[in-house]
Amino acid sequence: MPIETDLQEFEVLFELCGDRCAYCWDEFTGTPTLDHVIPISHPNSTNHISNFQLVCKTCNAGKRDKPLLAFYKDNPRFQKANLDGVIKIYAYFAKKSIEEIEEMFQRDYEEWKKSKSVASI
Repeated sequence: MPIETDLQEFEVLFELCGDRCAYCWDEFTGTPTLDHVIPISHPNSTNHISNFQLVCKTCNAGKRDKPLLAFYKDNPRFQKANLDGVIKIYAYFAKKSIEEIEEMFQRDYEEWKKSKSVASI
């Protein structure tokens, strides 16, 4: 998967995110990790700046290959305000509306749920 971003965009991401995990909002105690909001295992995943968030190691490991909304629903430390912030940053870099991004994440979540229920049969 080719890298579709540059250093300037990463600098803007760091400015927008500050020194806190995008998901749990804890302050970073070490180097933040980059999470693919749409996991690499998903066919629509990219290495575009819109698909990256700065997160703590705990959240990155906990999210693994889950869609964003699945991780949000499974993680009580991931508050609605943080989810809204992630969506806003994704929309900003993707140059799409917040509503388009919300719909995309909802579709991804529904597909993921469906695949999990089929796999458990």
